[in-house]
Amino acid sequence: MLIPAINLPGRGNEAIEFYKTALGAEVVDIGITILTLFGTKFCIEDDKDEAGINSGLTMNVFLASKEEVTAVFNKLAEKGQVVESLKPDHWTSLWGFVVDYFGVRWCIAVEHS
Repeated sequence: MLIPAINLPGRGNEAIEFYKTALGAEVVDIGITILTLFGTKFCIEDDKDEAGINSGLTMNVFLASKEEVTAVFNKLAEKGQVVESLKPDHWTSLWGFVVDYFGVRWCIAVEHS
């Protein structure tokens, strides 16, 4: 499953409330905030941006297994930049963050059950 995310450092909660009120977005929380708007899922995040690469759009890919996550992550990391190495977290059994060769930001994770 592919879910795009918009990162608005320090303004994520404000944006979530705006989209809920103005456009009727529905929140589905799976450890990170996912909204459904016009039949499409997307994330709103407010992560800090100390590295200067975390603002804007991120492609979130949720896969069924750790093996799939590892394979996709490694392919995207070839000639790219690993921002967060693969690791478990409170919202998933495995995830990682990589900027690919073309500058596209990707969060690859095992789908939360």
